[in-house]
Amino acid sequence: MKVTLIGDSLRQQYGPKVAEILKDEFEVWQPAENCRFAKYTLRGLFDWRNDMAGSDIVHWNNGHWDLCNLFGDGPFSTEEEYVQNMLRILDILQTRHKVIIFATTSPVLKDGFNTNAAVERY
Repeated sequence: MKVTLIGDSLRQQYGPKVAEILKDEFEVWQPAENCRFAKYTLRGLFDWRNDMAGSDIVHWNNGHWDLCNLFGDGPFSTEEEYVQNMLRILDILQTRHKVIIFATTSPVLKDGFNTNAAVERY
């Protein structure tokens, strides 16, 4: 069986551990780069399609990059853009793969570029 991990913190934080734990039973594939915001992931689905082919399970998330407020002038993606892009990603994944697992955005430990209020809204 094959598992694909797509996301930012999801993939970077525990992707290598998942691959190590599942190595005897599953092939685990994940992009080499951080999948960043939802629109980046949406674009990446085109580039990664051959690598993802045959994946039985896709575990995916986006969020922190989308709601990030680096310059104090608002998040990178509006809530509407985020939802629209996430639904497009989901639609593509569902047409290509058997099982899709969505990991919600994790809380932040300390408010900064992201806030827990924004995480809950998105």
